[in-house]
Amino acid sequence: MEGIFNIAGVNEAPAVRRVEARDPKAEKPTAAQQQDSVAVSEDARKAAEAVRLVEKSRLAAEIREKKVAEAKENIAQGAYRVNEVVLRVAARISDIVG
Repeated sequence: MEGIFNIAGVNEAPAVRRVEARDPKAEKPTAAQQQDSVAVSEDARKAAEAVRLVEKSRLAAEIREKKVAEAKENIAQGAYRVNEVVLRVAARISDIVG
């Protein structure tokens, strides 16, 4: 038997079968694929929310401590002069009232 283009020792290619492209979305999932799932219990959701709130409160406490420290420092340095504040507020009120 002679092969491709009459060259001895080279076999003919087997018949090519045409395959239609498949839509992966149209295929049904296998039994194993259908069984895979994750369920989060209500207790786990509550625990995750508690962790989130604790972290949020910790960050808020750090911010508040920083503001309190700044206010104490400003008071110690005399940055809040009561008479000056009263005069500013009085000036604003008189501008509004006329």
